[in-house]
Amino acid sequence: MFRSLARSLVAARPAAASAARTMATTTAAAESGASFNWGFAAGAAFAGAAALAISQYSGESFSTMSAAADVPVAGLPGTNQERSFFMVKPDAVQRGLVSEIIGRFEKRGYKIVAMKMVTPSRELIEAHYDDLRSRPFFEGLCKYMSSGEAPVVAFVVEGKGIIKVGRDMIGVTDPLKSAPGTIRGDTGVSIGMNSIHGSDGVEGAASEIPLWFSQDEIANWNKTADKWIYE
Repeated sequence: MFRSLARSLVAARPAAASAARTMATTTAAAESGASFNWGFAAGAAFAGAAALAISQYSGESFSTMSAAADVPVAGLPGTNQERSFFMVKPDAVQRGLVSEIIGRFEKRGYKIVAMKMVTPSRELIEAHYDDLRSRPFFEGLCKYMSSGEAPVVAFVVEGKGIIKVGRDMIGVTDPLKSAPGTIRGDTGVSIGMNSIHGSDGVEGAASEIPLWFSQDEIANWNKTADKWIYE
C-alpha cells in the first residue's frame, strides 16, 4: 500500500512541476503590475497535483480492498468467514469495559467486521429478545436495555468457529457460575447485568446480525495477519 502511495506521488510530480510553473508565471504577472488572486492560484495549483496523486493511489488501494470475499451479512458458518453477533450491555459500557471485552476477541485472532454504539429503541430490543417474550423477566430486561442510561456496543465478529468459541469466551448466563477467564466470570456479578450478549447458535447469528446491521454496515476486508492465524 505504501509503495503504491510512493509511486503515485512520483507520478504526480509532473503535475506539481506544472503547478510550480503556474506560480512562476503568476509571479511575473504580479511583478508587472497585473492584479492576481494569490490564494486562488495556490489552491488551484496544489489541489490539482494532490487530486492526481490521490486518484491514482485510491484506484489501486480500493481495487485491493474490493478483493475481499463478498460474504453474506450473516457470514458463512463452518468456514473462516463464520460470523456471530455480540453486544456489550449498558452495565459494561457504564463501567468502561468496552475495550476490555472487544479486545479479547481480537487477541484471540478474530476479526471485527462491524461495530457501532447505539441507544436501542424498545422495539428493537423486543425484536432481539423475542424468544424470551413469555418469560417473567422480559419486561425488566427490555426496560433495562432500552432505558437510555447507557448505550450498547453492537459488533460482529468473523472467524473460524466463532459462534461456539464466542459462547465459550462469554461464559454462562450467571456470572457467579461462569468460570474465571470468561468475560462474564471476570466482569459480572449478577444475571441481570452480565456484561455481554452473544448469539447462541447459527440460527441466532443469522437473525441477529441483519437485525442490527445492514449490508452496507458490514466491512468485508482482508486481515493480513490471517496467514499467521490459519493454516
